[in-house]
Amino acid sequence: MAFNCELFVKKILPNIRAESVRILIKRGMKKSDIAKTLGITKSAVTQYEKKIRGNSNDKRIKIYAKKIAENILKGKEYSKVLCEACVKLGGNESGCAKN
Repeated sequence: MAFNCELFVKKILPNIRAESVRILIKRGMKKSDIAKTLGITKSAVTQYEKKIRGNSNDKRIKIYAKKIAENILKGKEYSKVLCEACVKLGGNESGCAKN
């Protein structure tokens, strides 16, 4: 049995990262800076940009990705947004370690 956080990391997080990467690139952020900020490789950034990884049309994912990108561009922490996305998109609030 997979936990909600496992499902989030495997299914939802790549889509949020992909959309966030695309937003950040459009806003002029360097790929190397995006990779460092998100804790991923530059190759992963390129794959997200080219839609090789993470490609969703879910409006909810786009909303969270935009919030994350905005926080990054403002130099703010974005982990709370990820936690919120996990709870809202991952399903069961009681399965979150933060609760």
